[in-house]
Amino acid sequence: MRNEVTGVFESHNAYEREKRWRKIFHQVTAAYLDARNTPALVAVNYDDSQPGNRKLGADLIHYIADCERTARAALGGNPVLFGMWQRLVEENDTVPAAMVAQIIRKFGRLAQARGLEPHRYFTHIRKGRPDKRPKVAGAA
Repeated sequence: MRNEVTGVFESHNAYEREKRWRKIFHQVTAAYLDARNTPALVAVNYDDSQPGNRKLGADLIHYIADCERTARAALGGNPVLFGMWQRLVEENDTVPAAMVAQIIRKFGRLAQARGLEPHRYFTHIRKGRPDKRPKVAGAA
């Protein structure tokens, strides 16, 4: 980890770990903001040459909830720190620098453990409920 007084890392591994957590924080918060800004309703476009509009679906709602639950858990359920996390995500500059480093470190570590990176979260294969899967005609 980093010495808070001198700002020097204990080792190169500690530096790489914190760098990875910072990257994960920015990836997750960018996807979180994108999901929060996705409209719940979209207009129908009958022109095939135009790309389709994205709609807020169940997967994005689950991602928003998972990000907020992870932030609350990482910050110990402290409403003041959660408010700072929200301001930091919305890119307000009113969060003190010492708190920014602490929030990024705590959130990045737990987001990595919970698999909230967008490339991991949205690529799992959904197979449906096991009891509702079609029966395969098997050999007798």
